[in-house]
Amino acid sequence: MFVDDANALDVQRTEITGNTAGFDGGGLMLYDLYGSATIADGKISNNTAQDGGGGGLELYDVKLTNVPGGSVRIERMEIADNKANYDRLGGGVLLYETENAGVVIEDSTISGNLAGVGGGVVSALTVGSPAPLLSRSTVSGNGALQAGGGVAVLGLDPITPAALAVIDSTISGNGATYVGGGILVGTGGYLEVEHSTVTGNEVGYAGGGLFVAYDAPAPKVGHTILALNNAPASGADEYSGAGEYGIPTPVDLSWSILGDSLGATVNSIVGNQIDVDPLLDALQANGGPTETHKPLPGSPAIGSGDPAVTGEPPTDQRLYARKVGVIDVGAVELNPGTFELLIDPTSVIEGGGPVAVTVTRVGGQDGAVSVELNFSNGAATNPADWTAPNAVVNFADNDAAPKVFNVAIVDDAAPEPDETFSAALANPTGGALLGVTTSGTVTIHDNDSLPVVEVPALDDAGKALLIGLVAAAAVVFLRRRKGMGTALIFTVALTAGAAEAGSGKPRHAAAARPPGSLAAQPLQGASAARSWRAHGGARHTEVVRVASIDAGNVTLLRADGSLLTVKLSLVKQGERGVHQGSLLKVNAKARLKLRVGEHGEILKAKLKPARR
Repeated sequence: MFVDDANALDVQRTEITGNTAGFDGGGLMLYDLYGSATIADGKISNNTAQDGGGGGLELYDVKLTNVPGGSVRIERMEIADNKANYDRLGGGVLLYETENAGVVIEDSTISGNLAGVGGGVVSALTVGSPAPLLSRSTVSGNGALQAGGGVAVLGLDPITPAALAVIDSTISGNGATYVGGGILVGTGGYLEVEHSTVTGNEVGYAGGGLFVAYDAPAPKVGHTILALNNAPASGADEYSGAGEYGIPTPVDLSWSILGDSLGATVNSIVGNQIDVDPLLDALQANGGPTETHKPLPGSPAIGSGDPAVTGEPPTDQRLYARKVGVIDVGAVELNPGTFELLIDPTSVIEGGGPVAVTVTRVGGQDGAVSVELNFSNGAATNPADWTAPNAVVNFADNDAAPKVFNVAIVDDAAPEPDETFSAALANPTGGALLGVTTSGTVTIHDNDSLPVVEVPALDDAGKALLIGLVAAAAVVFLRRRKGMGTALIFTVALTAGAAEAGSGKPRHAAAARPPGSLAAQPLQGASAARSWRAHGGARHTEVVRVASIDAGNVTLLRADGSLLTVKLSLVKQGERGVHQGSLLKVNAKARLKLRVGEHGEILKAKLKPARR
């Protein structure tokens, strides 16, 4: 594909494969681009530039000087197995004579490409700001018949330079015949490498990891692993600087690991570990969009970066948090992750369920870790209401699969109010931490039929319980007063075997029974109308029903499924009736008035005969 003199380009989710160009740009060539471009989420593979460079992709004469904020972004791409001519540049990607183009290659894999110079990526005669950037990407298994197996930065002289910044990236397993197995910096080339790993590259002569030619400034390398590369002919496995007049060009090294200093001229600025094995695992999938080398347990790369570092990228190559404690050295920041707890559902009916309790590992998956999952009783107890054992939850290295534990919910025959139990995480190991949500509560709702409860008759001495009176009918009023707490008002009207909602006003009958002589009445399914007025607002009404009665409490079931329990006490006979209660009315023509506090306590009560 050849794009000439364009103002913009957007290539998304496209595979460009098996093409041949007579000269440059075997797969895709952008020539004289004067606007922003995006090439993303696709693949460029098995293309050939027969007599030119840029076997897979070439950007030629891309100038965005007059495009404020303009850039060329190559994102989440696989650029593989492309070829340039044996004496040409850039088997995978060639950036040639770009100016202020803001080229970014990010979250991409460039592998198996071949060229004369710069098997993977070449930045040649690239001027202006910002410099081309290789970010969160892996350049692996590329080859150069001459120099620069993985990456090459090539200028003509200091006046006509080239530049490249490598951040959060891996350059691994590349090879060249002569020099610069991993990276070649030619005359006038400016290179900066930060938070990256350059390892396993090989060359026939010198600079297995990095080679700098004469008349090039010293490359700047920080928080980077430059180790386990190979240059058998010279022994300069990691770094070699040709320099001029017999004076080698040094590498400016800080907070980095240099595996072998033989043949290397190093300007060791601060915090370096030299002649040290970084203890790296093989190149493989360790999370994120690209393959990486993860430090093994005990690696000197772990936590050996600058404790006071600033301006570091927000993530490592895998898109995991870059700084976990003291920053690591290399493209990978070890992160055991954090544990979170998810409970679904958090509300269940007796006999329903099961309730799924899920432990997740987020933010990292490095190393074997574990955490305790503990269940605890509330009003609901194990095994009477629910059943599940405590557990130690284990995650292997690179394991982020959620672990699910099912809690069985028991269906008993006893009518009861809502009950709860809880689950929580504790005692993480392996460097993992507890996250934000690490505990939760499950509510179990009763599904049993309500009992038939009879209201006992009140004797003249007034020793009967208020249970019968509240169970027969109740009005509770909601308001807030100084020192009084919250009051609730319910109104219930009962007939001789069923209940109907009352209005709060007594119904008249032919005759009224005197106080203290109410006959017992069944309360199965007795309904009530709860009435209240919001502060300065309209009156609201909610229908409730009697759920259960015991020796000292009556429990009312609200429309939303929640329960309200009212505490009861003994009443005594007064001159005008039984004094203790909130307004109740029954067809037997008795009224009881209860003021109930916010905690269910009875604040005031009074029972009188109904008005005629």
